[in-house]
Amino acid sequence: SSLSSRPASEGMSLAPKKKEKDPHAKTIVIKVVMWLKNNRRPGVRHTAEDIKKTCNVPQNIEDKVFKKLKWNERVKVVGDGFDYKPEIDNVFNKGQLRDTISRNRSGLRRKALEDAYIGAEKHLEELKEEGLVFEMKNAEIKDDVFYPVPSTPPDTTRIDQDIKELWSDIKIPREVDLAQSLVNTGHLKEAALRKKKQYLIRRRGLGRRMKKTARKKQKKIGRGRLTNKHMINETGYEWLDKI
Repeated sequence: SSLSSRPASEGMSLAPKKKEKDPHAKTIVIKVVMWLKNNRRPGVRHTAEDIKKTCNVPQNIEDKVFKKLKWNERVKVVGDGFDYKPEIDNVFNKGQLRDTISRNRSGLRRKALEDAYIGAEKHLEELKEEGLVFEMKNAEIKDDVFYPVPSTPPDTTRIDQDIKELWSDIKIPREVDLAQSLVNTGHLKEAALRKKKQYLIRRRGLGRRMKKTARKKQKKIGRGRLTNKHMINETGYEWLDKI
């Protein structure tokens, strides 16, 4: 049969067509989000007409753009108005910024804090200089993290003089004496006391051996220095005279 006699559907793929993406609409959405970010003010919402005029939204993709904006995590829709929504929302000044960091003792990322409101970057540096927050690098998230500086309340505890005197008069008993007292009162067995004494003896003996070894090493060092004195005048050993 000739090619002209074939059915129109023959040779064509029956697989469903993929939904075509509109890169132009995506570009416009990014442009709008950045415009909302740079023109945000507390309590001010931008209308759809403001966005269309300022960002030059093409009429043929208006519906796509505003649908994407409503689902964008960085856009806040209030009634008919649009506003930028930062990761850390409802923070508008330095005091609120400090309170937010103080409440999050596990730390907050620099990028998220700087994005909270226009001017936050400057206020972060001021809080650092005032010693109210501190910054640490985090290699895992590749960003700096801000933490609150813990405030130390003034010590208002007052101790009476008789309590201080009682504390200073208390003598701490030796381990053996304390153990013997516990045996006398029935709180410790005699066998446990013997083990305690043996342990203390071994510990004391070990300490003595360590001190003795250290003294021997010190003596050897001293003797080495003395035996080298005869080499002071030898050629190449003049430096020994400076020791």
